[in-house]
Amino acid sequence: MGPNEFIFLMGIMAAGYAWALAACLAGRGRLAWPGGMIGVASGIMFVAWLMIDQQRPPLLGPLESIMETCLLLGVLALASSLRGPADSRAPAWAWSACLVLLGVLFFLPRSLQPDSFMFNYPGLIIFFQLRLVAMALLLYAAACHASAWRSVPNQDRAADLRLGRLLLMAGLAAYLVSEFSGTWWSYHWTGGFWRWNRGFLESAALFLVIALPLHLPHRWAEKPWLVSCLGILPGVVVTAVTIIHQVR
Repeated sequence: MGPNEFIFLMGIMAAGYAWALAACLAGRGRLAWPGGMIGVASGIMFVAWLMIDQQRPPLLGPLESIMETCLLLGVLALASSLRGPADSRAPAWAWSACLVLLGVLFFLPRSLQPDSFMFNYPGLIIFFQLRLVAMALLLYAAACHASAWRSVPNQDRAADLRLGRLLLMAGLAAYLVSEFSGTWWSYHWTGGFWRWNRGFLESAALFLVIALPLHLPHRWAEKPWLVSCLGILPGVVVTAVTIIHQVR
């Protein structure tokens, strides 16, 4: 699969998510399903082709990271549309985030990561895969908190915040397991665990950013706008830092 095929799949995914977003904004949530399914299907096609051709799942690089993150985010949006809060705007926010990520990808290098002799090591695969899973979970948590910010009925806001908090905890767990597997990979690769350096300092800072909305003082937790802002922060920061590191 060459650059033209990648652009084709990106276009199909973007068109599907744009359809889903438009249906949500028009108040026709049921009509969002076909568009969401088209976007998810194009992501599955990309991941399946990569695994067949490269004998590995997506790992790193803007193309692989963004396409899989948009796939996972689309799956979460579809699942939330079916089982989540009835009037939640979180799916619409999630599909908007997918469109933003795909728009960013259009201006970034769209090539596969060169193969490496370490790509078949389980610790490396777990490290990169769980980082993508954490990004998707945190981004959907951000979508839930953005939805809660705009929700008028207290019941709708509480349901979005409850789901957002659960996703923050799941994203934090995925991030920690990713970091642990990365240290184990480093041990088998270099003969030593990760040491305290700039990269590890950034990882620790990201951990604190993710943990912040889960440990708010009571006075802060009583302010809905502050809870929403801090709930949005981890997904945006972790995704931005990850993509920036992979572009440099």
